[in-house]
This record gives sequence, C-alpha cells and structure tokens, in this order.
Amino acid sequence: MAPVPIAPKPPSPESSSASSRVLASAPVVERKKRGRKRYSCAECRRLKLKCSKVWPCTMCERRGCASICPEGVLERERPRPKQQEDLSKEQMAHRIAVLEAALSSSASSRHAHAAPIRPPASPRVSPTIRRISPLPKAEIIAPPGTLSGAGGETRYVGSLAGSAYLRERDAVLPQLPTLATSFDGRQFAAPRRLSPEAASMMRSESGAARAKAFLPSWEEAGHMLQSYWDHVNWIHQTIPRATLDAYLASAYDPDAATAPHALACVFLAMALGVLFDIARAPFHPRGRELFLIAQDILHRSPSKPSVALVQAQVLLGTYILNDNDADGAERYWTILGSAIKSAQSVGLHRDGAAFGLSPAEVDERRVLFWELMEYDRTQALSFGRPCGLSNRHADTRFLERSDSLPDESGYHAAKHRLVRMLEAVIDVQVQPTPVSYATVVELDGQLQEFRRTLPESLMSNVAIQDLPLDTDQHPHLVLQRLGIRLLIAETRLHLNRAAFVQALKTNPLAPSQSPFSGSFVALYESAQEIVQVVKQLVLYSPALAERWWFFWFHVFSAAVCLAAIAIEAPTCGFATPAFSGLSIVCDLSAAARDGCRVKEGLGTLLGLRRRARDRLEHVQRAQSIRHSRPGSASSDEKARSDDEVLDRLLFPAERAKPSVEESKAANNKVDDAIPGGNHLPLWPDTASVLTAKGSDLHLPPILGQFEPAPQWA
Repeated sequence: MAPVPIAPKPPSPESSSASSRVLASAPVVERKKRGRKRYSCAECRRLKLKCSKVWPCTMCERRGCASICPEGVLERERPRPKQQEDLSKEQMAHRIAVLEAALSSSASSRHAHAAPIRPPASPRVSPTIRRISPLPKAEIIAPPGTLSGAGGETRYVGSLAGSAYLRERDAVLPQLPTLATSFDGRQFAAPRRLSPEAASMMRSESGAARAKAFLPSWEEAGHMLQSYWDHVNWIHQTIPRATLDAYLASAYDPDAATAPHALACVFLAMALGVLFDIARAPFHPRGRELFLIAQDILHRSPSKPSVALVQAQVLLGTYILNDNDADGAERYWTILGSAIKSAQSVGLHRDGAAFGLSPAEVDERRVLFWELMEYDRTQALSFGRPCGLSNRHADTRFLERSDSLPDESGYHAAKHRLVRMLEAVIDVQVQPTPVSYATVVELDGQLQEFRRTLPESLMSNVAIQDLPLDTDQHPHLVLQRLGIRLLIAETRLHLNRAAFVQALKTNPLAPSQSPFSGSFVALYESAQEIVQVVKQLVLYSPALAERWWFFWFHVFSAAVCLAAIAIEAPTCGFATPAFSGLSIVCDLSAAARDGCRVKEGLGTLLGLRRRARDRLEHVQRAQSIRHSRPGSASSDEKARSDDEVLDRLLFPAERAKPSVEESKAANNKVDDAIPGGNHLPLWPDTASVLTAKGSDLHLPPILGQFEPAPQWA
C-alpha cells in the first residue's frame, strides 16, 4: 500500500508573521533557493497591504506598479526641498493667473478660433514665452532713434531707450529746499561750484595736497563712511574696505604724499555717505560740497590712469546718477566712456591672475571691472546706445570667494553674471538691421533660466509681496533681493518692448493671442514686477527709496507700458490689472516731497492714467449697450479713431527727419513717427505728448511725505 502524504499543518498567525519578517529580510536569491512559498509580494509587505497573492497582485495593479510585483519595491519618494516646492507653487499660481487673463481676453475677442495656450515645447524657452501660435518668421525693425539739440550741440537717444529719456520734460518743478544747518548753526544752500577761496587753493600747484584742508574731522569722516558702507556698498562694491581705509589713512596723514586719485576716492565716498544718510535731509548740501572737491581734484590731477582713477570714476557715477539733477545721466555718459578707456589702459579687461598679482589685487581688479561694466551696460540699455566694451575683448573672471569683498548672499556674483548677459540684449536693442523675433524669445528664455538659478538666499522663487521685510533680515539682504529682481525685470522689459508694441498693433482686441503674444505677456509680467519692487522698497524704507533714482527711472518705463495696455487694448483681460499697476506708480510718485526727481514724470503718468481710465469706462459702457441692445453697433472703433494723439503715435504715416537745429529748451520732443508702414511704432516711449497740463486729478498720498526713516542699528 502506497504511503499517504501528510499535509503540512497550516502555520499559526504568530508563526506566519515571524516567517514573513524573516523572508522580507532575506535576499531574493536565498528565498528562491529555499523554494518557500511567498504569502505576500514585497511591495504589499512594505506598505502593509492585503495582498491577493496572485502575481501581479491586485493591489500592485491598482497602484500602477504591476511590473515590479512580486519581488520589487518602489523607492520611497523623498520630500522635495522647500525651494523647489515654493517655486512649483509660484509657477502654478502664475500659470493660473495668465490662463485666467487669456480666458478673459478670449471671451471678449472677436476671434472665434483662438489657439489653446500650451507650455513651450523647448526647455530653453521660458514658460512665460508661450507659443500660443507658431513663432512668426518676423523681424523686429525699430526706428533709428531721436536727435535733438541746438547751436551745434546734439543728443542722440535710441528708440528703445527708457521712457524717462524719451518723454517731454514736464513743467519745471519747484526745487527741493536745499537749506541745511551747518556745524556752527548757520543756514547754507547746496553749492553748485566751489567757493572762490576753495577754488583758489585748488588752483595752486599742490592742489591735491591743499585739498586736505577741506577734509572733515576724523569723527565726522567716520560717520560719513559708515553711512557709505551701510547704504551704498550693498549694491556697488567699488572699493574693498581695506583699500579705502588705506586711502583714508594716507589722506589724514599730514606727512604722507597722498595720490590725487586716492584722495578723490575718499572725498567721493564721504559725499555718497552724506547723500544716502537717511538721518539727514535728502540731497544735503554737505554732500555736494565734498563731491565738488573730488571732481576738482580729478580735473587737476595728472592724466596718467590708475586703478584708483577708475574707482573714482565709478564712484562719480553713483553720485551723479542719484543726485537731484535731471541731466546727471547725460553728464555721466562721457565720464563713463573715459572710465572704460582708463580701465583698458591699466588692463582691467584682462584677468589679473595672468600677471602674477597678489590675490587681494586680483580680487580688487576683478570686482572693479565688473562694477564698471554694470554701469556701462545698464546706461547703454537705458539710453538705447551701444555698450563701450564687448565680452569678446575681455577675459576678466568673476570674483570668487574673497575675505576683502564678502558676498554672503551671492548677489554680487549673480549681478555680474547678468551684466555679462546684457551685451546680447543691447545688441538686439541697438542693432540697425532687422532682428529675428526668435532671437528675442531665446534671450528671454535665458533670462528666465538665469532667475531660476539664483542663490536660494535671494528668494527669487517667493512672491514679492511675501518677501520678509522685518528687522530679523539684514537690510543689505532685503535690498539685494529687490535689486536683483529689478535688474532682471528691466532687462526683460527692454528686450521685449518692440515686439510688445507689435502685439498691440497686430491684435489690440486680444494681444495675448497675437503672433507676438510671448513678448506681450513677458513685458506685462516684467512691468508689474518692477511696480511691486518699488512699492516694497517704499514700504521698507521711504528715505532710501527717494535717493535711489534708478528704481524710479525704470518704474516710469513700466508704468508707461502698463498704460499702453489699458489704452490700446482695453477689452483684453490684462487691461484692468495693468491700470491698477499704473495707479500704484502714480500714487507712489505723488507721495514724494515737492521738488524731488521722483515727481518729474508725474504729470505724464497722471495724463496716461486719466486717458486709460476713460478708455476702460468707455469699453464698459459699450458692453452695457451691446447687452441691452444686441443689434446696436459698437463705438470702440469710433472712439479709437477720434483719439488723434494715439492715432499719430500708433499709426503714423511717415517719420519726419530729425532736425538738429531745434531748440532743446522749446522742443525737447521725441520723434514719434515711423519710417514706413511695416516699421515698428514704439508708442510706450512717446507718451510725453499725453502730459496733463494742469491735470484735474489730485491724488492723496498713500504713504504721506517721504520722511527719513530711523537709522539702522
């Protein structure tokens, strides 16, 4: 009789659990070798799920991982870094906002077959530059610019320059009171030139040595220089602290023969300390006194270039560009050209490491070169003029970690990288031959990618309104976070502005659906970013906001572009938020004290806001009429044709030849016509003719008068 096989006894729950743990910990090869039966797949054991024990099991099929059943396990998902998570949220929120605006625009558009909004196919193209329709094989052609002047003096400004340089000057503003209290209690006004006594001393053969007599006391100088380090060095690291201390010690040593250029640096640093001292009244006369002495030293010093001379010329720019002088930028342009030639003379465009210099000297030369390039290229961008030195002719490396020039946030390194990128943007801006629109799209994508790679400390992935402004944040870090955003946004605004106007021209009802929609959205984003940056700066420190002119220069251009959207495309979804951004700039400018440069363009902005408000109200009335009387015709086109000023700016028949015989004082206007029907009108920069003379809009200041804020500890 054959033996009857005895069935194994079913394992108890305790033994089953124990054996499962053993099997889970044993290698797969071991389990196969033993040939034991598996009661659950590896993934179900890992997640403690009830397994169907039929491979692939039901749970793995439901979870979409049937391919790994029964022996494989999914890797545990690592939590994403907070920076990536915040960036993803910001991109999603931005995407939703753009889609909502596009949807609103589509609803009001007459185009029944609008292409869907899709993300770009190429990773090199910014998410902002969306290919709603295929990129047009178009070329951007801009007018040659404007030429004005009288008596043999001419001034050229490129057609894509900053709006503040292209507008008509408003009526002369009352000058800011310049009376201040001297150290002996007397009242004195800001000087425009050296006193006769000072000029006589400076004309002597030893002018630089005699200039030491005008140095302030050691204690006062220390206070001025501390203000310089607190309020200026965060953005421009022109001179290492150790170098300036050496210049200062030599200047106050009666037995030392101080080099004129080094002495000028001392006076200029003290002048900047006074200019940006938030404990003093804005544009204090004492600062101008020190500036004039430094200027005279440079004028009478030997012409032989030096590193100290380039440092002084960069410091000159910081003072001139932020002083309460409307023509400061034009005056500094020629000084800037001289500074570039001086830098080439001392070899700053070649990396100092190749000459066997000390590490401290190499660092000093590197940072000075890129600070000079920043001024050269940002001014070229603002004027619509070529830059002075090409990247192809320089091999100076960016500053690496340096004890003498600290950069904990990474702001200065990031800024210098952006400065290098500016050359390509300026080439597009000033190129006399047509520029491919694809080039604009590619450069904008590179700028967006640059922003995404900024150091985490600069918080580029955080919405501007959410940036921390509390006292726990170092003031330099707060300002650097705002400053780098402004630099990126202003670059994108200048890059996309020509195509932006083309989008308004080709499809004013829905510019976000035009062939140039990518540039339209990119410029809208950049303009709103600039507005929010300036608003946050004013909220953080009104006293500093009033002194840094470049913030207001670029917010004026942003406001003009936002006004263009509200006036030229009032039915699109971007018009209402654009009008809100324009209103913010008007209110911020109106809050400034009388006589300040911030109020220079206020008349223009008020006129634009009034015109934009009228257009938006007209559209609302027309829509109400259409809803109440469906058969009635819209009067949008009639209102548009009745606006002679906008017709002349947007659709001129021809461009008048610039005349160099015009009087600058009487006719400082922008040539607002265009050569030929196929050429690009640059309406946002010719908004000066919309200046409201005696505007009936009286805006209550939302922030009160700009008053000095408490000094930082």
